[in-house]
Amino acid sequence: MIRCFGLLVLLLLPILPAYAEPRDVEVTATGATSQEAITQGLVQALEQVSGVALASNQIVRTELSSQASGDQATTTLTQQQQSQIRKLTGGNITSYHVLTTSDGPPVTVQMAVTIEVFEAKGLGNETRRRIVVAGFSTSGAQRAATADMLRDRITASLVQARRFAVVDRAQDTVYAQEMALLRGGDAPATERVRIGQTIGADYVVTGKLRQTAATRNDRVLEITGEVLTSTTAGSVEADFQVIEIATRQIKSTGTARFSGPGAIDRIGASIADAITQAVYPMRLIRFEDPANLIVNQGGGTLSPGQRFRAMVMGEMMADPYTHEELGQLEQEVGVVEIVRVDAKISYAQLVSGHLPGPGDTPTQIVLRPLLPSAAAPRRNGRTTPVREVPSITKLPFDS
Repeated sequence: MIRCFGLLVLLLLPILPAYAEPRDVEVTATGATSQEAITQGLVQALEQVSGVALASNQIVRTELSSQASGDQATTTLTQQQQSQIRKLTGGNITSYHVLTTSDGPPVTVQMAVTIEVFEAKGLGNETRRRIVVAGFSTSGAQRAATADMLRDRITASLVQARRFAVVDRAQDTVYAQEMALLRGGDAPATERVRIGQTIGADYVVTGKLRQTAATRNDRVLEITGEVLTSTTAGSVEADFQVIEIATRQIKSTGTARFSGPGAIDRIGASIADAITQAVYPMRLIRFEDPANLIVNQGGGTLSPGQRFRAMVMGEMMADPYTHEELGQLEQEVGVVEIVRVDAKISYAQLVSGHLPGPGDTPTQIVLRPLLPSAAAPRRNGRTTPVREVPSITKLPFDS
């Protein structure tokens, strides 16, 4: 029921659409004739916006030259012209205006060019590291379906953590169909700017999945001859790696193991939590009031009753041989408990220890999981378990 509610909240969030936004670029260019100067100006404007060198591309220059027919007035390109330029350059010029023209030769023109630029609004991903969850290797058709489920669970948990820009690689067929629709003749030029905007990932998560079948034991009672049957639940184990795409360095590795119902869900959440903690550990962003602490994470990744160690961050340490940063020293100063979870933040309280006060030196406090054997105090006769944490190896160059 909680998961359904979380999905409903996500669907109701105001997600603004991605669209083409006009950007005006002013350039000054020269040429033997007015048309050549305008062509050069269009090339320069596209280079500024796209960041791609186009000046030496004769095909591009020929196409732009055929559009450079306006002089001293605003020239609006047709959708067919826009589409052709977009196909060649990745830019979408909608119009240009020649502001001034000097006598030549050479002719110098100052012009304002309007280019449609793809903008994905409201996502908040511009500063986040990009990550993609690849498939986990396994054997057998049934296990392959389980591996796909694990990938989906890790992806969902990473999205809810709101630390990474999570890139999809599992829905290639749906993506190809949508792009084919935009490439069709019926799509306007302002929609076609969505083509070619696929982003690459900084990290990829991959690994191996292993399962053990449940075991059944039968024991016959000698006195009555009755057969007693006991079943031991199978377990699921996943080894995972986080690989940096640019260098192919393995940033971190780990293993998660669970048994019983919901094992895949728990493994997926644990792996996502371990990855997030290795790169972006949870932090207290307000800790003036020990009874009203603010945590920079919420959603389905936390639940009331969970407890974490509050760690004050200290001096950055470096390896004496490689001089690589090993991370900051961490000093445990207390234990905090989550009391309320909202969509993006959570509220907690200090249950033991002492946090820095308002007059102390400004500091950073991150939250680290308790040991798997730790548990929250009994509530109404029940013990609230702390989330199990997978073993993870953090390599020296991790932050």
